This record gives sequence, structure tokens and C-alpha cells, in this order.
Amino acid sequence: MPPVEHKPGYGPCPRQTATGRLRALAKGAEKAGRTIESRVSPNRFHSLHEDGRKLIADWLRRAEAARDRVDFEAFIYSWISFNGWATCCCAEERDRIQLDMMMFDDNLAQNFNRMLGDASFREAAQTFRSLWPVFRVADLSESVRRNRPQHGSRERVIITTNFTAQTRNVRQIAT
Repeated sequence: MPPVEHKPGYGPCPRQTATGRLRALAKGAEKAGRTIESRVSPNRFHSLHEDGRKLIADWLRRAEAARDRVDFEAFIYSWISFNGWATCCCAEERDRIQLDMMMFDDNLAQNFNRMLGDASFREAAQTFRSLWPVFRVADLSESVRRNRPQHGSRERVIITTNFTAQTRNVRQIAT
């Protein structure tokens, strides 16, 4: 796999970094005399206490109800529901490890690919994909963050920020 080009505000491919994190997690557990369950098991949700299942389902219902009113509110409610489900099914409380485990789970990938056959799901997935890569302002230098546009479209902020960072790099090379 070719090396990842570093662009200000964008991190490496999550799948590349996840492999190392999962290996380190397994190695650390082994040293401590423990094992980790590195498989996502949706059946754990069905064996969860009824109150836990109800709590997760209630947050999902709130997300669906808020979807047409406030996008951010719907996202937060969805995240709470998803996080509860993932904590249960991954037997892991750390979000980053949960995401890593799900990224490599063949059953989840097969189910996702099957769901892409549904036109409305495929459209939602394509809309979400159009927002990639996720831009991380925290990864930018302080001077670039200070000088980025405060208003405008996502594309304008990204283009201006990348231009500012490239200009700074050219100045550093020239001096």
C-alpha cells in the first residue's frame, strides 16, 4: 500500500492505524495474562438486560424523531444509541477500539454490503461518503487555525486552509 500523503487537517487512513492499535491491545492484554475478544458479537445485544436494550432503543427513537428538526441533535442521539450498542457488542468501552474492531469485522462488512442494495440506504451512504475525508482543525498549526476563514462552505474552508498551509511550506523551503 502506498504511503499516505500528509495534508494539513487530515489524518492517515483509519484502517492503517487500526491494525497497529489492535495488535498493541492484544499484546498488552497477553502480557497482563488476559485475552481480548477481538470479534464484534451482535448476539450480545440480544442477551443484554431488557433495561439496557430499551435504553439503547429509546435513544435511537429520539434520533429518528429529531432527524427532521435538528441535525446535530439527531446525530448526538444516534451516537449515544450506537455507542451503547457497540459497547455491548464489542465488550469494550473505548470508542477507538470499538471502531477498530468494527472496521475489521467481516460480518458487519457483509451486512453493510447487503444493505447497499436498498436504494435509500445506498443514497444515505453516498451522501455521508461525500463528506469525506473528515477535516480535523485540531491537526492544523496554530497560525493556520488563526487565519482560516470563519464563514463559508466546508469546501472553501478546506481549500483556503490547504492553500495557507502549502504557502507556509513553500516559504519554509525557500528560506
